[in-house]
Amino acid sequence: MEFTKTGEILRWSCPFKYAWFNAVLCARDASPADSAYIDQSLAYFKTKNTAEICWWLEDDVNLAGWEALLTPRGFKLAGGPPGMSIDLGKLQESIHLPEGVEIKIVQDRKGIVDTAEAVVNGYGFPPDWKDTTIDFFLGIGLDGPYQSYVAYWQGKPVSTAGVFFGEEVAGIYTVATIPEARGKGIGAAVTLAPLIEARRMGYRVGTLQSSEMGFPVYKKMGFEQNFNLGSFFYEF
Repeated sequence: MEFTKTGEILRWSCPFKYAWFNAVLCARDASPADSAYIDQSLAYFKTKNTAEICWWLEDDVNLAGWEALLTPRGFKLAGGPPGMSIDLGKLQESIHLPEGVEIKIVQDRKGIVDTAEAVVNGYGFPPDWKDTTIDFFLGIGLDGPYQSYVAYWQGKPVSTAGVFFGEEVAGIYTVATIPEARGKGIGAAVTLAPLIEARRMGYRVGTLQSSEMGFPVYKKMGFEQNFNLGSFFYEF
């Protein structure tokens, strides 16, 4: 994975071709000089043979300025996922689950493989992305501040969530549930498990960025919306 910072702009790329993993994040308003940076970034990502990228804007960045530079180059305004947070002291303790559901902390390679299977099937990625997804989670490792959880139903990995234990908050990432297991509380439960652990460790706040599908689930869990990221999408 490659990561660069230019002033208040971050850019990252990796072999995993999904747009979230090949993107730019801007923490300031656009200026005319940014036209050259956009063109240079498009050329950079093209050399990485990625299929799509995102161009993210932090909540207080003026969207119109970046839109004027990005849309003539083929970017499409996608809207941003809402940023949400929860007071961990108000967490519900349990969620009713179908019989046979078990949630485990990932502690070995098999768990990583199961995480990748849930992610690929849950997000609808092409099946041949599984090996790259496995490599991605192997690269994160098992002994750092990021921890994955997997929900099994009838012995099959059907849902997953990850938590990053930051300095002040516990951030939830990579929540995915396969289509046939949705609407049963499994995704909510596998998200709740790391938040309960975070509270046990002394964290007071949990955060996440929600998909449209997950928004009502997180609201029901007690999450509140704090901001909305701006985003543009580009396909090569």
